[in-house]
Amino acid sequence: RLGRLDILNQSAFDVVIDTPIEETIIYLDPPYKSTEKYQEEVCHDELKRYIDNSPYTVYLSGYDFDLPVAHTMKHRSTLNGTKNNAVVEELFCNKKKKKNTLF
Repeated sequence: RLGRLDILNQSAFDVVIDTPIEETIIYLDPPYKSTEKYQEEVCHDELKRYIDNSPYTVYLSGYDFDLPVAHTMKHRSTLNGTKNNAVVEELFCNKKKKKNTLF
């Protein structure tokens, strides 16, 4: 159904996108705000400006971000071998969508 799917592992700011706007969805999974440090730091303010200026539909995973919530997922975080915390992770989107159009 996806036809052609390109998966890239690089900074969102460096990705060249040349597909039609109406046919393109961007999914970002950056290090979440207010979580432990990662090898690479992310400036969430710069990321927000990038998303705000994008003509594309952009989805972003996280616990907290200044975009409308498209979907909420409650689950247990098992990333730490000694913890099993309940978390609420959200999928944010820069475009208004009809409820459940992605899921």
